[in-house]
Amino acid sequence: MEYVKVNVLMFNDIVNGLLSLPNCALVTREGLFYQDLHGTVKIYAKCVAKLDKTGNECQMMKAELLDVLNTYHDCKKYPINSKNRK
Repeated sequence: MEYVKVNVLMFNDIVNGLLSLPNCALVTREGLFYQDLHGTVKIYAKCVAKLDKTGNECQMMKAELLDVLNTYHDCKKYPINSKNRK
């Protein structure tokens, strides 16, 4: 039997990872636009603190932020508070 190593990040690890990156406005590969990355991450963290951690909303927020963290270097970046330039 072959074992696969899975790297599981906790929500706080994802938040800290994103906050350690330079702040910017960015467009993801899926076309999601974040006008202020750090501001959005902080809002998501506050929402998750108030919700059931196993609920669908929290899992969707975690998946979205994890995708941004994993693809940050491939995203189109702009100055903070820029308008959407799709």
